[in-house]
Amino acid sequence: MFPLFKIRDFGILFNETFGFFKIKGKNFFANYFKSLAILFVVLSVILYFFGNFYYTSFFQSLGNGDFNDAYLSNYYSDNAGTIVLLGILMLLISLAIGAIQISYPVLYLKLLEKDPEKKPTYNEIKKEIWSNLGRVLLFVIISIFFFGILSIIILGICMLLIFVIIGIPLMLIVFPYLMGLFYLTFYQYIIKKEGYFESFSFAFRTINNNFWTIIGSILCISFIINIINYIILMIPYMIFFFAMFAGASGNNVGTEDMGMMAIMLMLIYMIAIITTMLLNNVILINCGLIYYSEREKIENHAAKNDIDLIGQMDE
Repeated sequence: MFPLFKIRDFGILFNETFGFFKIKGKNFFANYFKSLAILFVVLSVILYFFGNFYYTSFFQSLGNGDFNDAYLSNYYSDNAGTIVLLGILMLLISLAIGAIQISYPVLYLKLLEKDPEKKPTYNEIKKEIWSNLGRVLLFVIISIFFFGILSIIILGICMLLIFVIIGIPLMLIVFPYLMGLFYLTFYQYIIKKEGYFESFSFAFRTINNNFWTIIGSILCISFIINIINYIILMIPYMIFFFAMFAGASGNNVGTEDMGMMAIMLMLIYMIAIITTMLLNNVILINCGLIYYSEREKIENHAAKNDIDLIGQMDE
């Protein structure tokens, strides 16, 4: 059982974010991979072919000793149509993956609202994703402009303030602030079906009413998952660069070796994408607990449930 409606301070938010995955992790990730499996396979195939046109040409020209800008320019010009097509396909698949990635944890928690002991099925989650797909895409489009401009302005001011030192600690506050603002807006927009700016207003009030609790929670969670992500990605990167420099120093790198390096680099990119997406679920769940904690303050679900239980006992 994992009750969502509960008032949480910093410590509870931090502990229950990881506690959620301890209780619901198996069901959560099983359905997560089912929801994204086909898209991941398609993206992997596109990245493979894209890598053949980009990295293979680069490494082969480097390995043959005839590396120059003209060689690559001619190569890409001759294959411009294929590269553009693959780029468009990769963009569309990435948008689809992004839409499911951001909405999956939100809709998963939505299914737990009425029954904390529930184990959502793949079909239930798929139905929720499809029924909310239009709103998710609209949210993404609006956010590209609204949050994009807002982030550029705020981060630009912080960058200017770095020259007077204060900008550095300010960045540690701004990043989790913008992240919390974005995700809480999305939670309210999807779950309560409110308008975009009404949802943004809710998120703004929520963060400002619990500023240090929310900023501290998101900052700590982000720091931990970034460290984990860095450690995971450093292993294949070190293997790749060791193999590349070992081969270059031996002066015996052939075309096949360079082709293998290109494929290996694309595998590293896929590992990076998948690892980042998996770990990003932790932040989304953390923001979800913040969201339901705020709703508990407003709607008093836990108190109502206690009254209902007392009534049932009296009967």
